[in-house]
Amino acid sequence: KGACDAHFHVFGPAEKYPHVTDDLRYRPPHEPLEAFLKLARRIGFERFVFVQPSAYGLDNSCMFDAMAEMDPAVRRGICHLDESNTKDSELSRRHALGVRGVRINISPIRQPEAGLADEIRPKIVRTAEICRGLGWHLDLLLPGWLIGELMPTLRKLPVEFTVAHMGLYPAKNGAKQKGFQEFLTLVNDGSKRCWVKLTGIYRF
Repeated sequence: KGACDAHFHVFGPAEKYPHVTDDLRYRPPHEPLEAFLKLARRIGFERFVFVQPSAYGLDNSCMFDAMAEMDPAVRRGICHLDESNTKDSELSRRHALGVRGVRINISPIRQPEAGLADEIRPKIVRTAEICRGLGWHLDLLLPGWLIGELMPTLRKLPVEFTVAHMGLYPAKNGAKQKGFQEFLTLVNDGSKRCWVKLTGIYRF
């Protein structure tokens, strides 16, 4: 009782919700809310967290429309956000809708790239400050090597944050691979800020 699916996506018809990202990682099928709920309820889920998928970029409309179809008492949402250009009124609207976090999404198959950590760090810091003001959390989808390079920043984040897909450390490199033990230390530092989503096992 009370079981929660903490990470799922919905996809509407392409003619209504076009895929807006320049680097589309996959072409999602039409997978509406009712298709998900048919499975979720059979399994026994009673609470739900919508997560904005990469395919829609900053356009959260498909997710917001799906959220509006459900009882607000049993669902929340994690949105994408332009941290440099979102008005307080829009943040308040999203909060009223049930949004409780912001996702920062870097392709999980992206290979080590010099300078990417420095490029993404200001976005993480600024988004964390926005989340702190709203009582939201930060949801990170990052490849393992990037988590390692961002570790000093993650240790100082002033909000709770989730790390999707177990940090995306390649299984073939084992538990002693570079950065993984440091990641476990972050999770277990006693602050209860860093939570790991046990999702995406098929990606390893």
